[in-house]
Amino acid sequence: MARGWFVVQVYTGYEKKVMNELIAKKNNTFLRDIIFDVCVPEEEYTVEKNKKKVVRKRNLYPGYVLVELDIPEDDTLWKKVYAEIKGISGVGMFLTGGEGKKPIPLSYDEVKSIFEKTGELKVDLAVLESDFSIGEKVKINEGPFKDFEGEVQEINTEKNSLVVRVEIFGRLTPVELEFNQVRKL
Repeated sequence: MARGWFVVQVYTGYEKKVMNELIAKKNNTFLRDIIFDVCVPEEEYTVEKNKKKVVRKRNLYPGYVLVELDIPEDDTLWKKVYAEIKGISGVGMFLTGGEGKKPIPLSYDEVKSIFEKTGELKVDLAVLESDFSIGEKVKINEGPFKDFEGEVQEINTEKNSLVVRVEIFGRLTPVELEFNQVRKL
């Protein structure tokens, strides 16, 4: 499974409704083991009203909802998950997928940037961390080295990345990858 934060495109104005529906599905359906968190990123701004400063909130990204998912590798289960989410009124599609295709999670830096803008950089970012260990064999599942196999050489938990030694043209070459770009063998 690929765990990470994904972007769901929704009708503008439906962000909170979709968020609440996803939370309800997380609590009451088979999605409880697949959906971990849902949020509508908001930013605070100040307006002056009756000579007083009032702090308000607005959507940082109108028309989008962030969902932390653990995408199943099983295509049959993924189609069921996709249909359940797509069936919510107001949902368009996953931003980095296609119609029915598995989406790609946001990178650690993108997630960090979003939560910094909202002022609520959460400890939940640690969920992108993994239980890889040095010397472990992994397979790269995306990017220019997709399907290459290698060995974990270094782990950087602050950046949620690791360095994998991959054989390229007969030489072992270190490649830096995010946790969600590799899987254990």
